[in-house]
Amino acid sequence: MNEGDILLRIEEKLKLLLKRTQQLEEERATLQQTIAIQQKILEEKENAIQEMERHSALLKIAGSGQREETPEEKRFLRQQINAYIREIDRCMALLNN
Repeated sequence: MNEGDILLRIEEKLKLLLKRTQQLEEERATLQQTIAIQQKILEEKENAIQEMERHSALLKIAGSGQREETPEEKRFLRQQINAYIREIDRCMALLNN
């Protein structure tokens, strides 16, 4: 094998390597787009879950006067009311500054 043949083989392997590198970069870009889309979907679902949890909590609070609550329900309601009071206090402190 002479030097010319060796150089041709190296050149062919380099071209294959560059082609594969380009393919991998394109695949990476596609995967990054997919990840971004999935993250947005996940964020939307998490927001929907939080909204449903808030709605559920409000329904529990609204229906609490219609029947006798269990100790767990009373504890939950007390925690919710305390959380609302803390949030109101935090907002008032921000307004006063």
